[in-house]
Amino acid sequence: MNVSRREFQAIVLSLVAPLSWAQPPAPRSYVIASFVGDKIEYVGAGMQTGTRLDPNARHAVEDRGGSMDKAVLAAVAAGLAEADPKAPVAFALVPPSRLHESPELMLQPDGVALPGAVVDLIEQRRATHVVLVTKYRADASFHLKHETIGRGKLRGLGFYLDESQGLYDVDDTRAVGRGFMSPYVYVKLSLVDVATAKAVYEATVTGSEVVPIYASKTAATPWEALSQEEKARRLESLIRNSVAAAAKLVATAR
Repeated sequence: MNVSRREFQAIVLSLVAPLSWAQPPAPRSYVIASFVGDKIEYVGAGMQTGTRLDPNARHAVEDRGGSMDKAVLAAVAAGLAEADPKAPVAFALVPPSRLHESPELMLQPDGVALPGAVVDLIEQRRATHVVLVTKYRADASFHLKHETIGRGKLRGLGFYLDESQGLYDVDDTRAVGRGFMSPYVYVKLSLVDVATAKAVYEATVTGSEVVPIYASKTAATPWEALSQEEKARRLESLIRNSVAAAAKLVATAR
């Protein structure tokens, strides 16, 4: 069940009414909710150019155990703790829903409309702020030492595979190869002020890590450059580092 903006405002007004506006700002207390980990997407770079249509091929695998959302929540909490160590934090574990794919249903121009479970947690913890993590769509962009490469669009969490891009190691081994894969994290952190029921700050994340085919001496394709276990570790590390850095910005926003 979603709670409309009007209903949400009525609830939060009852929470802040006892406070005197002459008092200094109270310390923050956060509820964190992630809407990005319902699935991991595998994106294959397409060759088509000169069109507004996304040329990439896509395949998604559902994360039924919610491990990716849990990793995102932990990363946000770590970033908040570093910037605001005394602020209490609570996790709202939200099962996969259409909000994962359509965050605009929550983040509306005139305010936010949160799921009932998140609002219940706000009431229980008397939270002052909510950090929403949602999918962010942007150009596929992978940074090399002297250039940026990538085709089409990326969104959420996943892996990107390009089997045609030529790469050359300019620093160490001087290795040459064709193709690369990359875990990616394309998400947005929105800071919601409970007192106004509005998003007051946003930080976007477009994190990635290029792994060329020559990272492995035996890989026949770029996808084989890392083991399955190492792919998972790289994605989790990218979540941990990039999302935590954005959360620190959120914590210092006033």
